[in-house]
Amino acid sequence: MKKIITMLLLAFCLLSFNIANAQKNGGANGEWTISSISLEDNSMKDSLQNVPVFEDADINCLLNSTWDLSSGQGFYKISQESDCTKGMRQINWMRFSIKGSDFFQFYRTSAVHGVTADQHSIYICEISGAGKENFTLRYPILFAGKTNAILFNFTHK
Repeated sequence: MKKIITMLLLAFCLLSFNIANAQKNGGANGEWTISSISLEDNSMKDSLQNVPVFEDADINCLLNSTWDLSSGQGFYKISQESDCTKGMRQINWMRFSIKGSDFFQFYRTSAVHGVTADQHSIYICEISGAGKENFTLRYPILFAGKTNAILFNFTHK
């Protein structure tokens, strides 16, 4: 299921991506925290609690994770005190625009044991509500035959 979503997003990116519009995001540089996570359609909230996001960690593990976004490189770090795979994941990232919408794309370049770091596993989220102190990433998903989106709300540290 996750691979299908990743492949669909990659196909979308390859078909629609205009390299001339690609730009590194100077406005999002710095350290951020995922302050809340929600679903557009909350009817599936309980069934998604133990499903890995970004082929990495459960939704609850990503809550309060720290993201350092510096000039196209950075990391995110999970430090929850439960069954989460703690540690730092190095990433390369970029921000780009397609037809008036802004997107955040990243892939892991290194990760903790048990989490893949593969430049061919690209994750693309739509950016909304971007400001100096917060922004939201919308990550579309297909789960149990239904479309939905995970909303990651980031707050500047």
